[in-house]
Amino acid sequence: MGVFYTYLLLEFSVCLSSNKQTNKQTNRQNGKRSASDPPNHIHLRNGCPCFSALRAEILGGELAKGKAKKSTVKFVIDCAAPVDDKVLDIASFEKYLNERIKVGDGKTGNLAQCGVVITRDRTKITVASPQDLGFSKRQLKYLSKRYLKKQQLRDYLRVIAKSKNSYELKYYQITAGDDEEAEE
Repeated sequence: MGVFYTYLLLEFSVCLSSNKQTNKQTNRQNGKRSASDPPNHIHLRNGCPCFSALRAEILGGELAKGKAKKSTVKFVIDCAAPVDDKVLDIASFEKYLNERIKVGDGKTGNLAQCGVVITRDRTKITVASPQDLGFSKRQLKYLSKRYLKKQQLRDYLRVIAKSKNSYELKYYQITAGDDEEAEE
């Protein structure tokens, strides 16, 4: 590995960093060069930022694969309480979300093209979306409330943010003291 690494290092020693179109570059094209403009240089030490990129490419980093790893954001809707009580059918809730979630250009039905995946286990629904898509957690809350309203469960269940990327369906707290006051 060491001999191969050294060979590639010497072979590809041209600077990989790309300069943006700036006034300095425009001046260089006109034949004017300032003292602060770095010349094209050769990687001879670890201090060069291009050296790190080259080493990552040689050692099989993200640059060698040709793509950067896409990060995904996962949103979870925990429906444990209503599913355990057999009040809510999680399969129909998942189907409802599949039909109604809007991604990309604001249209429904293009989840697969945008890379959004909806999965469910016994009591949870997970929506995984690429981070660059900008899928909002708020849309899940809105659709959950609409589904509960459609199933006439909105008076009994509420959607609460459990953590940064999860919601939970909980029953409203009904105290026994309210019933006694209502009877009087």
